[in-house]
Amino acid sequence: KTYPISLANGDDLEFPVRYGGSFGIPGIIDQPIIFLHSKPELKTDVKVGEPVGKSTTGTEECMIWICSEQQVAKAIDAGRATSSDFMCVQGFQIWPKEEIPSNSGILAQLVTGDLEVVDKTLVDEMWKVLSSQSKLTLDTLEKNFQTSLLAWSAGGKDDGNSSPPFVYDSTVTTSQLADDSLRYWTEAFLLGGVVSAGKYDYSSGFD
Repeated sequence: KTYPISLANGDDLEFPVRYGGSFGIPGIIDQPIIFLHSKPELKTDVKVGEPVGKSTTGTEECMIWICSEQQVAKAIDAGRATSSDFMCVQGFQIWPKEEIPSNSGILAQLVTGDLEVVDKTLVDEMWKVLSSQSKLTLDTLEKNFQTSLLAWSAGGKDDGNSSPPFVYDSTVTTSQLADDSLRYWTEAFLLGGVVSAGKYDYSSGFD
């Protein structure tokens, strides 16, 4: 779907809505709409929004900023930005907390290697790739999905020298299985039904 924002001149802009997570704020809003930007000019004099993360040293620039739809409209009305400078996201993700920080939350997944911190030198390229996505429909699903894979690759550290692991007793790589699982999830939960299942036969060898 898309999310509309009305400008002062009467124009309406439609922003493709990206999935941020299943959580919202109970009793306030189920899945809030937020906007993100990574435009340097909107982080200095104008300061549209605020950094997503706070630097512990105060010297490192946060690459991604969060802002409201009112701030988005004001920046566009003033000619300081265009709609393509912003990403619209609905919902957010919560990681459980425990007494020992390294055993919970995002930090735990960083420690185990399940997640990686994207080098800030790669953020601009990832942002550029993701900005090319359009409203998610059955017609745009394949292009949007391939674009997300390109963005994932742009932020990764794979040097291409290692052989990919395969699903047990098959010719399907684990990365292919993971990609298809993500695609089926997208179809089922964001578009209402899986339409591309059956591309691979994962049952061979699973007796």
